[in-house]
Amino acid sequence: MRARALFGFLTLGLCLLARPDVLLAQAEDPGPPTECHDRCVAEAHELYQACLVAGGTADDCAARARHALAECVADNCGAPSCEDRCANLARKVFDRCSEAGGDPARCRELAEEALRHCLDAHCEPTVGHCVRRCRHRAVEVLRECLEAGGSGEECVARARAEFNGCVEEHCQPPTCGDRCEAFARKVFDECRAGGGSAEECGEKARGALHRCIAIHCDPQAGCEERCARRARKFVDRCIAAGKDPARCREAGEKKLRRCLLACNDDPPIGECREHCERLAHALYEELVAAGVAPDRAARRARRFYTGCVRRSCQP
Repeated sequence: MRARALFGFLTLGLCLLARPDVLLAQAEDPGPPTECHDRCVAEAHELYQACLVAGGTADDCAARARHALAECVADNCGAPSCEDRCANLARKVFDRCSEAGGDPARCRELAEEALRHCLDAHCEPTVGHCVRRCRHRAVEVLRECLEAGGSGEECVARARAEFNGCVEEHCQPPTCGDRCEAFARKVFDECRAGGGSAEECGEKARGALHRCIAIHCDPQAGCEERCARRARKFVDRCIAAGKDPARCREAGEKKLRRCLLACNDDPPIGECREHCERLAHALYEELVAAGVAPDRAARRARRFYTGCVRRSCQP
């Protein structure tokens, strides 16, 4: 629905083809949504999830999150808007498809698909953490393909394959984000049982969700992706050396499994792991308050959590 509404922007852009003066004024590509947009949408998503945990309806929580996102972008990111940047990318897909002689209806479908990837990656706070990350990767693949001269059909197909593969590999329930949301819900329930107000407990749950995702989900994804890349390179080198492809793939799968075992610092399940999680959150807050960068604080908290689980929670 939202993609179709924004596609009107693209339709208007097509009318400019007969206006060279306007095209020259718009020749400079504003680029994709920035890290500022990504920070704002991540914060708005945390607000959305905390609102749901506190008992809000999906529609009300989405409205609150989108309002917070709009304020954050307006205060920090400047023009053009996230939606305008995504519409520009979709227009490129449409133009590339049209230049290749594509059917206008098909070109429009491809542009809408590209727009959906971009909006969900950068501009929509209700999209889950894992799916948003996969959309983000799809947009990167799409832009790389377009910059390399690929056709609209080819580039959107590559982005689609990247997104579907990422979701299949990383986003099967319960995802890392799902587990963090469950932990945040428990924090909210305990706060309410202790007499806290819904607003106060909602903020505590939001903080718990933020810390849990920072400690576990982003680094976890990076670890899994690094393991997959290493395994693929190993298989490629093995086959290039003239060895049996089936044996190379089998050895690559074993290498991948061993590597993934070292990534096993999932969000907590069970009382012991939850205790380690709370200690890791406290360490994260102390480090950030002391001026340590959030990404470094998250790495140290993650190492602490992994060590705590290994020392205290293994049978």
